[in-house]
Amino acid sequence: MTREIELLWGLREPGRRGPKPKLNREGVVRAAVAVADAEGLEGVSMQRVARELGYTTMSLYRHVDSKEDLLVLMVDAAMAQDPPEPRADGDWRAGIQAWVSGCREMYRRHPWVVFAAVFGPPLGPNGLRWMEAGLRELVGAGLTTADAVQVLMTVSGVVRDTCRIELDMRRA
Repeated sequence: MTREIELLWGLREPGRRGPKPKLNREGVVRAAVAVADAEGLEGVSMQRVARELGYTTMSLYRHVDSKEDLLVLMVDAAMAQDPPEPRADGDWRAGIQAWVSGCREMYRRHPWVVFAAVFGPPLGPNGLRWMEAGLRELVGAGLTTADAVQVLMTVSGVVRDTCRIELDMRRA
């Protein structure tokens, strides 16, 4: 987990030699997200992303250590849209409904995310912003932080699985 946190927060960059590269990690992730949006997760490979960028596969490894690391970064990048703002009226139900709608929009914009492996709560900056937004509404409703985390993980899982089922049904 520490490795993923370092990766997502830019605390660990692969070593570099030679002149400053024209390609950067953000560009690699952006290209990989575009490939996944067009072709699904199965279309994403280091070779395919490199070809999309006009670079060799090996050049990507200067910016991302592995495909697994790339997928972690892609999922967080897919969540870059801002979560709903806090509700001024304190209506936590409407706040959670807006949060769920925002999640569904993200899954519809980037459907491959529902097929990406998830192992626990979000660790990256974008995922944490979304988690914080949902927790804010639930804690505002009177739940303890621990209960709010459990409820939010359950709601998040239901939204994700529902979107995955919708996709599967459309494919069938």
